[in-house]
Amino acid sequence: MVAARRAECVRRKRRYPTQMSTALPRSCSAAILLMALALPAAALGAREYERPARPVLKSLDHRIKAERGSMCWTTTEDGETTSVCGDVFPPQRSKPLKVRPGGAIRIDMRMPTERLTAWLGDRRTLIAKRLGEDGRRWRVRLPGKLRSKATLSLLAVYSQGDSAFTATLRRRNRP
Repeated sequence: MVAARRAECVRRKRRYPTQMSTALPRSCSAAILLMALALPAAALGAREYERPARPVLKSLDHRIKAERGSMCWTTTEDGETTSVCGDVFPPQRSKPLKVRPGGAIRIDMRMPTERLTAWLGDRRTLIAKRLGEDGRRWRVRLPGKLRSKATLSLLAVYSQGDSAFTATLRRRNRP
């Protein structure tokens, strides 16, 4: 059972109170249930964040912040737990990050991250390698062939929930 007194799920610009009733869409019920399972980490004294930070991506002496997408997040304030889910549509476009085919992108998630999944717009999954113990820093290796412009999508899983991010990549051919 969800320990939250007040939670809401934002879906298609409509709000549904979370009573775990039939009025709540199944996708929101599942997200809130997953949030409830993530609560013990926050209860054990782990630092709590208000919302997921926008990751900083670095490549070829350039850096940008990824754009925030859909997310589900849980916070506790004064003993009251709140869970929120939100969708962003259409995905926001960021200033392009210049990258080299076969090169790497260093990602600073700016907060501890349990798992990071990365893929290009054509659904080509990329390997995200954790750098360090806390999961703040990651590296993604790009394929040898890239379109002149591509979208990098990230899905981050945290102790308080999860969030999706996007960034536009622009191929730089010269060395």
